[in-house]
Formats: sequence, structure tokens, C-alpha cells
Amino acid sequence: MTTRRLPALPAWLAAPLPAAVALGIAFLLALVAVSLLYPPGYSGTGWLWGLGAAILAAYAFINLQRRQPEALSPANPAYPALPARRRVALLLLAAGLVLAVVTAAGLALGAGHDILRWTWLASLVLLLAGSYFFGALRGDPTPVPPVPSADRRQLALELAGFALLMALAFFLRLYHLRQMPPGIFVDETNAALDAIRIMEGRPDSPFGTGWFETPSLYAFYLVTLF
Repeated sequence: MTTRRLPALPAWLAAPLPAAVALGIAFLLALVAVSLLYPPGYSGTGWLWGLGAAILAAYAFINLQRRQPEALSPANPAYPALPARRRVALLLLAAGLVLAVVTAAGLALGAGHDILRWTWLASLVLLLAGSYFFGALRGDPTPVPPVPSADRRQLALELAGFALLMALAFFLRLYHLRQMPPGIFVDETNAALDAIRIMEGRPDSPFGTGWFETPSLYAFYLVTLF
């Protein structure tokens, strides 16, 4: 087994206490960031507080990773040489991150959502493509060893239990569906009404909110289901 090797830290930074303090401060900064970004008292400085929280949290987790390294299989070395495919992947990831930052900055400055939705979608596509080429979204090419018969029996029991749970879920959802549909309350109906209004042509932004501060992106998800 191999382990991830991270850059060495000074002795006082590698101790667990500074990392714990940094993680606590990061949590407080994240609370401040959320309070500043929450309407109606929205302030773009909340993004700076959030960035500070992310940096401190990253330091805390790197400190933990350095003291308790994550074990990796021999087929996946920690930091292999970067072939051309991985260099392309890094470029795609960097471009996706830049577009995500542009989208967040545009939202903070009140830019038009009609343009930002496309930059946001482009950032997602670039990030997914970069992750795929880098290997994070690809399966392990190493051969899979045969499954023992005992494990097969356990897998069969798990699949049977899953099938029973799904059958029970379908029964509870479909029983007396025309007379007494279960689980349909005001939250679901209002989100569905937002989706229907979008389908009817009402202009809406995927970055806005709908019924009771529900993100409008959920309504767009319902549109795809409808």
C-alpha cells in the first residue's frame, strides 16, 4: 500500500492544536459568510469571509492528512507523472473554476442571470470533463477478483432486501392514489406550481428562489421530470 505524501509543514503548524483552532475559526467565518450572503441584507463581502473559511479549513484537513495519511492501492500512486491527457484535464478544471468564479462574482455584482446561467453551465461541463480526463470519474482499470460464494449469498440477500424496500415504497405511494395521495403537502404542490409556471413561459432565473426560499433550480429539475 502507498500513501499520499504532502509537502512538509513547520513543526508548529504540523501540530494538531493549531489545526483544530483553524477549523473552529473556519466554522465561525463560514457562519459570518452565510449571514452576509443571506437576503435581504446581502453583502458581497460574504464571499471574502467564505474564502477565508475555505483556506483555514483546507489547512486543517491537510494537517490531518499529513498526520493520518490515506492508504491507496498500489495501482493508484499518490502523485504520478502528468501525461498529456492529465495536463489537458488540469486545463479543463482550471477553466471551469475560472468560469465558476466569474459566475459567483457576477451574481455578487448583480449581473444579468440570462448570461450567468450559461457561464455556470459551461463551468459545470468543463469541471466534469476535466474530472473525467483526470480519472476521477473513470472506473478502476485493475481487474476485479472473483467474488466468493459467501459474498454472493450476502449480495443476493442485500438485493432482495432492497427490492422489498422498493416494493413497500411503491405500495405506500400508489395505494389509494386517486382518493388519498400520501406525502403530497403544500411544499410539494407549490414547488410544482412554480415548475408549471416556468413551463407556461414565465421567465425565471435558476439562481433565484421560489416558494418559501426554495431555490428555483429545484423547480427547473421538476420541469425536466414533467
